Parts: sequence; C-alpha cells; structure tokens
Amino acid sequence: MHRDLLVVALTTVMILGAGQAAWTQPTGTAAQLPAQAPPSTHATTAEPAVTWSAGATVTSAFVWRGFILADAPCVQPTASVKIGNVTAASWVNVIANGTSRGWSEHDFVIDYTREAGAWTLSLGYTNYYFATVDTGRVSHEFYVGAVFSGPLNPSVRVYHDIRVGHGTYVGVGVSQAFPLGGSKWSATPAVTLGYNNHQWVAGSAWSDLNLGVTLALPPGGHLDVAGSFNYSQSLRTEWFPSRAYFGLTVTVH
Repeated sequence: MHRDLLVVALTTVMILGAGQAAWTQPTGTAAQLPAQAPPSTHATTAEPAVTWSAGATVTSAFVWRGFILADAPCVQPTASVKIGNVTAASWVNVIANGTSRGWSEHDFVIDYTREAGAWTLSLGYTNYYFATVDTGRVSHEFYVGAVFSGPLNPSVRVYHDIRVGHGTYVGVGVSQAFPLGGSKWSATPAVTLGYNNHQWVAGSAWSDLNLGVTLALPPGGHLDVAGSFNYSQSLRTEWFPSRAYFGLTVTVH
C-alpha cells in the first residue's frame, strides 16, 4: 500500500514537471511563497515597512503532520503582523462540533524569512499551548526551512521540539501554482512527505504522505479566498490513520 502511494506521489510530481513550460505562475497564492520577480529597470513602489493580515479557516478536521488532532469540524482564526523580514502570528483552533467542542490549541509563531537569489530561507519559533490537557500544556519548537523558486518549487523544513513533543520532524515537498483559463482562479497541487524522529511518537520512520490541491481566488482589494482538499496517507498506521479533509480560508490584508 505504501509503495502504491509513493508511486502516485512520484507520478504527480512528473505530471507537474511536464506541465511546467505551459504554466504561468501567479504570485501570492495561499499554498506557496511567491516566486522571486525578475530584475526590472522600472521604478517600483516600496513595500510598506509594516503589514498585517487576519483571517480564518473552516476545516472538516484538524490534521497536523499526519496526526488527527480533532476528528470534527474546526474554525481556525489567525492574525499576523510583518515588520521587514520578521512576522509574528497568532493562531487558534476551535473545535466547532462534538463532545470536545471549544478552544483546544493556541500557537504563537515568530518567523524570519528572506530571499537569497532563487531561494527563500526561513527560521522561526513556535510556542504551543494545549488548552484541553491537564499536564504538558506548553511546548516549544524551532524550525529552519528553504524553498527553491523554480520548477515544482521544491521545499524542505526541519522542526525540532525541545519540550513536551521532544523530537524532530522533517517535511519535504513540491508544489506548483497555475491559472485556470483566463479567470482569476488559480490551482496549486502539492505533495508533501514527512519523516518523524520521536516527535510525539516512540520511534523514527517516514510517517505521512499528504496529497492536496488548493483553489485560490483573489476577489480584489484586500481580500483573498482559498479552498483546499487534502488526503493524508499514514505510513505508520500504529501512529495514526489516513484521513481526507477539506477547508475554506478567507484572509484580509
């Protein structure tokens, strides 16, 4: 079964690569960082020193690195402020239905991201607060990552939790955005493979394979709308099951 899923993932990558020449990649999609713009001799408007965004995602389930943290519809509001290359973000998960309904988690993230040629490099810190547990409510995680702006936009990110979830998780993936006809809609297929080394689990192994697609529509002005469908394939069924889930995100900025 795992071999079949890996074949599907590799086939998806090949299809994405074959279509690269025919795709015009839009910037600012919900699923990936924008590609670096080519040099220009024309004057450009300077980016504001301080920018902000806020929004919310409604999702059919809360799935994170293969773990099904809430098997029920959830609402996930978020807000962020960006000053130069540094972004501070606050994110909350609220379970909207079921016996565990209510606020379950808050994440506070500090991220530093900068461009280096065709690369986008990031490092950051996440503070996790789990509202529904009696012990081990707070954990701390650091991460580093890189995205190459080119065919399939290959990416890698390494996360290391130093407290409750002590361990390391590595995610590698590819994604490619392309417009749908002459409309404002764009679609971004993505494939992500995860390796878990003792992070919230006992053991080390390739843990999950996520196949997804995001459909994004910028209506104009300061509003973005995106819908997504994902299938998280478990590669270690003793850790968690496989699960399909979908969501809708609205962002103002």
